Amino acid sequence: MARTDAAYRARVRSKYNGLKVIWAKEDRWHAWSRCQIEMEMHLVGQQLQLPGQSLVVDVGSAGETYGLVSTDRIDVDLAETRLKCARWPVCANAERLPLASGIADVTVCVGPTINYCSLDETLSELVRITKVNGTLVLHVELSNSWEFAGNGAFRADAAFVNTFYEGKESIWVYSDSLVRRLSVGLGLKLIRARYFHLLSSAAYRLTKRPNLSAAFAHADHLLRHVPGIGRFADSSIYVFQKVV
Repeated sequence: MARTDAAYRARVRSKYNGLKVIWAKEDRWHAWSRCQIEMEMHLVGQQLQLPGQSLVVDVGSAGETYGLVSTDRIDVDLAETRLKCARWPVCANAERLPLASGIADVTVCVGPTINYCSLDETLSELVRITKVNGTLVLHVELSNSWEFAGNGAFRADAAFVNTFYEGKESIWVYSDSLVRRLSVGLGLKLIRARYFHLLSSAAYRLTKRPNLSAAFAHADHLLRHVPGIGRFADSSIYVFQKVV
C-alpha cells in the first residue's frame, strides 16, 4: 500500500491545527468513540499497573492522554499546535517515526490517526518502536461498518471513503480481517478487541443523522460479545502484545 501523499497529509495537518477541540461534546457519535477509548485506556493502565516508569509513546495523541498516565511519555502528532502542552512532543508523520526501535513499553495509536495513513506502513512503525513483550493499542475505523454496505468499500481490505467528522472528510478504512492478518505477520499477539458503533452504524446508514444514530451505540455493551461481530463493526480498539 502506498504511503499517503504529501498534499493529503498537509490537508489533515491544516484541519487539526485549526480545530478548537478534537472531541466536541455536541458530536455524540464521536463522543461515544472517545468514551470507548477512555474505557480501554483505563483497562490497559490497570493491567500494566501504570502510572510508573514505563515509557508510553502515543502516536497521533493530539495532546490527549485518555487517562493513560505514565511518568515518561512521548506525544507524537502531525499537527504541531496539538502538542503545546506535551512534555516530550514530536511532530512527525506516523508512517515514518523519528524514534529509536524498541523504546516503548506501551505504544498507543487511537482516534482517527491510522485512517489518515497507510495501515501496513504505520503499523510496521508502531511495532518497530515497541519493546518485545510490550503492549500496542490500535484504534481503527473499519470498512466492515454498515455505513458502507452496498458499495465497493464494504469489507474491502482498504478503501478511500467519504465520511463525516467536523464536516465531510475523506479517510482510509480497513477491514478487521486485514488488521488481524497484518498483525500476525508483524509478530503481534491479539489480547482483545473492543468493537463499537455496531447497531449505530446500521442506524446511520438508514438515517444519515450521526447524533440520532449514536443513541443506538449503547447496544455495543451486549453486541460486542456476539461471535463474529467484528464483521459488522464500524470501529475497533485492538490490544496487542509484541511477541517477537
